[in-house]
Amino acid sequence: MNYNWHWKVLLEMEPGGTGTYLHYLLVGLLWTLATALAAWVIALAIGAVLGTLRTMPLKWAVRFGNLYVVGFSDTKKGSTTTRHWLVRKSTDGGATFTTSDDFVPSGSAYAQAHRVVATSNGDLYVAGVTSVSSLPHWLLRKSVGSTGPWTTVDDFQNATPNCIAANPSGRRRPPGATADTSTVS
Repeated sequence: MNYNWHWKVLLEMEPGGTGTYLHYLLVGLLWTLATALAAWVIALAIGAVLGTLRTMPLKWAVRFGNLYVVGFSDTKKGSTTTRHWLVRKSTDGGATFTTSDDFVPSGSAYAQAHRVVATSNGDLYVAGVTSVSSLPHWLLRKSVGSTGPWTTVDDFQNATPNCIAANPSGRRRPPGATADTSTVS
């Protein structure tokens, strides 16, 4: 194999006439390094803040550093599959998780958590959906101070939550979709 490399092309002007090809390669390398450095600085700053919050004696700061994941898990007993509503919590930045809420309403074989929000006073709300008598229900469950027991605070028939939000005073709002407007007040 006798290939003759043409290295001088790197020193030629590009068609736009604003620089050489080598110049563009070096500028691209500098932008790549600058982007990587900026990402590293941002990650370091966020990690330092969250790591510091985790070690503070203030309860609100520790709660702010917690990580929550919501979803579902299927379990099978014989020919019956049950979908569990799951809320999992990490207090170490995601290295390990523990189950905070494993919920299936009575009379249902399906429950799935969709959205999570924490209020300024530390209460945790999770919105999701279940099916009772083949009708969808949106559920809103609450854990006081994100450490208390979970309770269902809203059960809305024939609807599905799309998101959940909380204002600074702790009021929550799970907007959603419903097929039956006669039940909306």
